[in-house]
Amino acid sequence: MANDLIVKSNTLINASHSLSLAEQRLIGLAIIKAREIKMPLTDKVMLEVRANDYVEMFSVDKATAYQILREASERLFDRHFEYEVFILANLNNNKPAEITNLPPKVMGEGDDNVKLKGRWVEKVGYGQSEGGVYIQFASDIIPFITDLKAYFTKYYLSQTVEFTSSYANRLFEIVMQWQSIGKTPTISLEELRGRLGVEEGQYSDMHNFKKRVLDIAVEQVSRGDHIVTYEQHKKGRTIIGFSFSFNLNKRKGKASQRDSDTIDWVNGQTDNERGNFPSWQTKGLSDAQIRKIAFNLREFVDANTSKMSPSERRGYTAVFEDWKPLLKDSKTVGTFNMVQELLDRQQ
Repeated sequence: MANDLIVKSNTLINASHSLSLAEQRLIGLAIIKAREIKMPLTDKVMLEVRANDYVEMFSVDKATAYQILREASERLFDRHFEYEVFILANLNNNKPAEITNLPPKVMGEGDDNVKLKGRWVEKVGYGQSEGGVYIQFASDIIPFITDLKAYFTKYYLSQTVEFTSSYANRLFEIVMQWQSIGKTPTISLEELRGRLGVEEGQYSDMHNFKKRVLDIAVEQVSRGDHIVTYEQHKKGRTIIGFSFSFNLNKRKGKASQRDSDTIDWVNGQTDNERGNFPSWQTKGLSDAQIRKIAFNLREFVDANTSKMSPSERRGYTAVFEDWKPLLKDSKTVGTFNMVQELLDRQQ
């Protein structure tokens, strides 16, 4: 495909689901098709993913593509994803309750966070004569794959073609969400299992979880553009979470599908520029850099409300003062949002 860019909301990247590898690939191809159409995407728009599209992207023979697409389409209608939203009651200003994907700075009276379940498709079917899958995305998913202006993750579907594990596909998306930083924040064990698509009761023993899920995913992702390692986080002797670090795989030498000096339409950077991590990611922020971020203090704090307790009542300045040691620490600065964006911003 000429342009196999995938762009997803971070809400969707962080969602829990158990799509198979074939189903994830089918969704990816449909997202590409949705970007190619000359009309707004709604749950009434029918998209077609042909067997030839699968053959071209994943280098399988046509008979295999037919079988994979038919089986994936049969299962996809019953699949769902689970994602977190915040219900703002607005009791103090007499407004109707509203739903947001971003946590509020302060949880007010009546506010709540809820796990919602959404469907991937409104309709899906397999064309017997042409060997294609016809998909209408559900209204639940459309806001997470179209017209994204902020809080999104992007990658190329061609970067995933060598994966044979659905867990590798999901880990790759987690890595790409934090690609500008080179490491993820700590992800709780329960949350990581959900994001990777490990079903309840499956691989509940830590040894099996690592052997059957995590190590396979890390090994497969590390064959590509990034070398991935993980760190265990414990409470006492019990593992309660993991974090992932990654660097560009210099041994890969993968030929890009575009010139490395071409400016990307999503982030305004070239591939060469994205490959050079700024020094603050390995050394922490300097006092001068912290002062520069402080010029946009409110915006920075609002972008990092996930680090605040729901009962937080202090003002912006007090919260920011508490964060300064973390911003100076190379081990924690990478967990903050908007750092590079505000450092690049002209005052």
